[in-house]
Amino acid sequence: MVDNRREYAFQQLTKYRAGQIETSQYAWMIDDWGKYNIVEALPEIEAFLQSSDVDVRIAALHTLTSYFRLQKYWPTARDFFLYGSDMSERSAGALALGRLQQNTQDRKTLGLLASVVADIYENDEIRKDAYQAMLLVGSGKWEMVHSRFYIDQDANWEYINTQHNPDLAREFITEAQQAFTQFQSGQLLTELDQYTFLMKCGRARLHEASETIETFLKNKSLLLQKTALRVLLLYLQIPNSWQFAVDALQQGAWVEGSDKSQHDPHSEYRQEAAFILGKLMRGTRDKKTLQILDAFFNDDNYDLSSDAQIASIEIYFGDYNREHSSVAAYGEIVAYIRSPHEDKNE
Repeated sequence: MVDNRREYAFQQLTKYRAGQIETSQYAWMIDDWGKYNIVEALPEIEAFLQSSDVDVRIAALHTLTSYFRLQKYWPTARDFFLYGSDMSERSAGALALGRLQQNTQDRKTLGLLASVVADIYENDEIRKDAYQAMLLVGSGKWEMVHSRFYIDQDANWEYINTQHNPDLAREFITEAQQAFTQFQSGQLLTELDQYTFLMKCGRARLHEASETIETFLKNKSLLLQKTALRVLLLYLQIPNSWQFAVDALQQGAWVEGSDKSQHDPHSEYRQEAAFILGKLMRGTRDKKTLQILDAFFNDDNYDLSSDAQIASIEIYFGDYNREHSSVAAYGEIVAYIRSPHEDKNE
């Protein structure tokens, strides 16, 4: 049976080269090439890393790193992990790093993964994926991190903190400065190139790029607007960051000459603003911010409502964990917002 499947996978390669495979089948085809060790397809698989289809890019990376275990794709996995424009792409990058260095205890890989796990400005799902990959590198085991796993509460922080790599900061700064120079010289023209530029500037805290990044708040790309907002307000913490975030939450994304609801139908920009407010005001119990978020607790957009509630939990309790995500905790926050006092203990 395996021989038959391998023969079929090889036939797929022949058909692909003849232009006889539908694009919708590319991801499955690439996976089969890896699963049945079709080494003759390596040039084609590598080319798919540049595909415009994120699922195809992920399939190519997975095949090269999980099936063929080719170490030369470590830098590619790193770029997917740090700078992928899609959450699933970044998750695939984390897994690829874990697979390439499985059970090696490789310090460079662990340090890179730990830097994201420890970054509270990252999305928790990416932090969880990075932690899973750390466990894969450290122990060789793929431990599923379930939905009720709270990274700040349940992860082994003693282990994470021991993996800190002081050289990473300098590496990120050099990388961001090079990207800034490229952008200024007009070399970064595509949306993905500019997204990567923004992410690099944020990760490096490259304040000298602040004015340039601010122009992206009025970019036609929603992806670039959202990314610029997070970089400016969290990583660079420009003056008036709080007001910027409030305006973004209440007004939504900038749009020129078209319907704002069509530009951002799922209120992703407002969700980003809620996330930012939660991080900016974490642990402060600032009632003004909580009252602003309260207006979105029952929003018709479930994701926005959920993000506003999570942000409020972070502001009120200082973290987001199992106990603080309960109905009782939510009720405590609402009671505090409605109370006439600045602090519930007064």
